[in-house]
Amino acid sequence: PHFGADELKPVTNTSDPNIWGGFGVTIIDSIDTLMLMGLDEEVAEARAHVATLDFRQDYDASVFETTIRVVGGLISAYELSDDQLYLRKAVEMAEAMAPAFKKSDPFVDNQLIHGYWLDPL
Repeated sequence: PHFGADELKPVTNTSDPNIWGGFGVTIIDSIDTLMLMGLDEEVAEARAHVATLDFRQDYDASVFETTIRVVGGLISAYELSDDQLYLRKAVEMAEAMAPAFKKSDPFVDNQLIHGYWLDPL
């Protein structure tokens, strides 16, 4: 029931499905580890999840967290597998976040679907 949730809480066996946009960042960030561990069934399940993702949502994304967890996770999965799906999805997310890089402040949030940046203060 927690697969695809953004944040897992193993002590309470609960999850927060939408703390980082509802993209399932925990599983995206873990795909490379699953690959290195040879957990092919879990990798296939994670890949199926990634295939369904649409990053153009009405969501204010943390540029830092989204870069390291989503873009980084997808690029790592691509490098280990050469699967074009992971590269395509990494590019989609990077393009959705591109407006944030027009501002010099690295701590901005970026509104993914509307393409504007938000000051954190």
